[in-house]
Amino acid sequence: MLAVIGGCSSGKKDQSWAGKVWHNTNAHYNGYYYAKLKMTEVENSVLDSRKDDYDQLLPIYLLGNPDDPFSANDMDSIIKRLTVVVKLHPKSMWSDDCYFYIGKSYYYKKDYLSASAAFQYVSSEFKDTKQGASSSKKKKKKSSSSSKDKNVNDYTGTVKETKESSGFKMFGHKPVHYTDVLWLARSHAMLNNFGEAQAILAYLEQDPKFPAEKKVDLALVKAFVSIEQKQYRNAIEPMKQAIKLTKNKKAVTRYTYILAQLYQSSGDYGTAGKTFAAVSDLSPSYEMDFYARINVVKNYIASGSGSPAQIISDLTAMTKNTNFSEFYDQLYYYIGLVHLKQGKYEEAIHDFEASIGVSYNNTYQKGLSFLKIGEMMMADQDYLTAAPYYDSATAFLTD
Repeated sequence: MLAVIGGCSSGKKDQSWAGKVWHNTNAHYNGYYYAKLKMTEVENSVLDSRKDDYDQLLPIYLLGNPDDPFSANDMDSIIKRLTVVVKLHPKSMWSDDCYFYIGKSYYYKKDYLSASAAFQYVSSEFKDTKQGASSSKKKKKKSSSSSKDKNVNDYTGTVKETKESSGFKMFGHKPVHYTDVLWLARSHAMLNNFGEAQAILAYLEQDPKFPAEKKVDLALVKAFVSIEQKQYRNAIEPMKQAIKLTKNKKAVTRYTYILAQLYQSSGDYGTAGKTFAAVSDLSPSYEMDFYARINVVKNYIASGSGSPAQIISDLTAMTKNTNFSEFYDQLYYYIGLVHLKQGKYEEAIHDFEASIGVSYNNTYQKGLSFLKIGEMMMADQDYLTAAPYYDSATAFLTD
C-alpha cells in the first residue's frame, strides 16, 4: 500500500491540493467569515444611525465618510482577526480578501495612510483578477509570459488562470482586485494625493479587462475625487454616467439629488432647478422631496429660472399634506420668498405671518420669518412696525 502511494506520480500534488483546501477552508470559516460578519454588523449599525443634511452637499457614499461613527475598537478587532488569518494561512485564496478588509477597517478608522498601504499591497501582490491568486516573483519567473504581460501596470496586472487555481471555484471566491483599486483611489483622495488618485482612475479606464459591472463604481470614484478637490463642475459628467449605469432606483434618486447640488455649486442654477424638480418625480423620501422643492425655490431666487406659479402651486399643495407637517413653517416661508421675488409684498407678508403661526418647534425658522418681515418694514421706512419684528427675530435667532 505504501509502495503504491509512494509510486504515484501525483501523490505530492494531491497532498499539496489537500493542504490548500485545508488552508482555504480554515482561513474562510475560522477567520475571514467572522471578520466579514462583524464588519457587516458594524456597517449596518452606522447606516441605521445615518442622518443626511440635505442643506449640505450629500456624500456619494453612505459609508466611509469622515463623520461616520465607526468604533475604533470594532475596527481594531477586525484587523486583529484578519491579521491572524493571513499569518496562519498566508497562501489561502482568501488572503487578498483579508488584506482588503484590513484596508477597509483602517479607512473606516480614518487612518487613510494605513488603508492606502493595505490596498496597495493587495493591488500589487494579488493581480490575478480571475481567482485572486498571489502573483509572486517566483511565479513570474516560472511562467512564460508575453511581452504584453510584462508591461502591464501595477494597478491592473493579471495572471493567467491555471488548472490548480480553477479547482477552488467551489469555494465561491470572487476576485477583489478592482474593488480594492477603487478603494485605493478613494484613500489617496482622502490624503489629498489627487494626482495619484487620478492616475489610478486613468489606468482603470484604459484597462480592457475592467469589468462592466464595476463601471458605475468607477464613475462614482471619479466624481468623488473631483468633489474632494471642490471641482464640482468636473464631477458632473461622471455623476451623470453613474446615474445612467445604476439600476437601484433608490440610489438613482440620491445620485440625482447630488447631481442637482453639483450644478448648483457650479453656478448653473437653471439646470440645478430642473434637476431638483426631477428628483420629486423619482419617489424620494418626504424629507428629500421637501428639500428638493426648496432648492427649486432657491435656484429661482438666485437666477429667476423656473415657473413661480408652478413653484407656489407645488409648495401650497405640500402645506395641505400631513406628511410634510413638520415642514409647514418652512414651506410658507419659501412661498413668501417667491412672492417677494415677484414684488408681491402683501402676499409675502401674509406667507411669513403664516410661517410664524405654524412654527412650534423650529425656533430658528420662526426667527427668520420675523426677521424677513422686519426687513421689509424697514425697507418701507416703517420703523415703528419694524422694531417689534426685529426684537422677536433677535429673541428666536439667539435662543
